[in-house]
Amino acid sequence: MTLSRSEALRQDVISTKGNRHFKKIAIFIIAVFIAFLFITFYAQYHIRAAEKKIETGLSYFKDGEFDKSISILEKAMAEDPTNAKASYLLGLSYGAQGRSFDAAASFEDSLNVNPNQPDALYRLASIYQSETNTKSAIKYLEKTIELDENFIAAKLTLADLYASDDSKGKAAKLYDEIIKAEPTGIDIEAMKQKLEALK
Repeated sequence: MTLSRSEALRQDVISTKGNRHFKKIAIFIIAVFIAFLFITFYAQYHIRAAEKKIETGLSYFKDGEFDKSISILEKAMAEDPTNAKASYLLGLSYGAQGRSFDAAASFEDSLNVNPNQPDALYRLASIYQSETNTKSAIKYLEKTIELDENFIAAKLTLADLYASDDSKGKAAKLYDEIIKAEPTGIDIEAMKQKLEALK
């Protein structure tokens, strides 16, 4: 069966419109794919650049060059603002300079990215303790021990805070746990005396 000339022309127009529509969709998909590749490459570039800066900042920190450490770690944070390690190291550097407010903010930033960091929690608790904010210090120490039940320094600090905060039962439990663990570097006799004083 042959199509009339008008029928054939009509089908050709429909086919051409369909092809144009298909081409537009194909171009759109290709453009989205290229944009995705560009964004991925761009993000990876910044993450790698931040990692290099973090390693340099850590090296400066270990060498006691805190100004340099802070400068490079702040640049790393500009490259990758969600890098928990950079925030944590920045907090350590600020703390080493006695800049407690900045240190606390950096530890908070680090914990906002990754809340499961016992060291960052402990450092933040120590800052609150030094500012006599016992309630916040206890909260962060409890979370530290929840994440790492073998964190002896956190247990000891928390036990001492409990003892001074009239939570003698909680303090006694922690002192007892520390005594039973027999950790190196801890005066067990002093722990026994603290435990006895609570009775």
